[in-house]
Amino acid sequence: MYGNSYIQELVKDAAQEARENGLTPTPIRTLDLDHVPPFPFPFLGDYVPDGWTLCESIDPLFVDSSGFGSTGEPALTVDQFIARLRDFQKSGDPYGFAIVETGQFQIYVGVYLPDPRDFTRTGALRPGLRERDAADLIHALMSPELYRLLVVDRGWTPQRYQQWLATTLADQLLADLGGNRRDR
Repeated sequence: MYGNSYIQELVKDAAQEARENGLTPTPIRTLDLDHVPPFPFPFLGDYVPDGWTLCESIDPLFVDSSGFGSTGEPALTVDQFIARLRDFQKSGDPYGFAIVETGQFQIYVGVYLPDPRDFTRTGALRPGLRERDAADLIHALMSPELYRLLVVDRGWTPQRYQQWLATTLADQLLADLGGNRRDR
């Protein structure tokens, strides 16, 4: 079994390599989940590339990478993982994924969203919304306190929270780019 210091060394090395090679999370929209290897994501470690932000309110997905895990264990099986990816894909939101930590038999897959500063550069930010205000909205909506309030205190499922968060972030931050936003 890998020791914690060895895992942290792997994370550090992966971050350096990702930075040097310009690696970024794999956008969910680019994946054909019917014909994809189980983990088609770059190993970014703790590196967060420009244009992306790690979703702190969505825990990294803990996945069995050995193929020997089973339903009911703490780590998702490959089939459960692919099902979760399908949920993200169905949301229509621009999630990206990358491996953030690896062990001998499991990996953590981080969930990313485009950085609001990138929205400003590309013109996707809602008209009249300042970059600073967009960052404040993201900080508030993605806070662990809001997650705890809705999921723990109010009994929402993590999936319901995830879908609500994705819709709310899109509604609050993004311009209506040719009618591509959801009907409200």
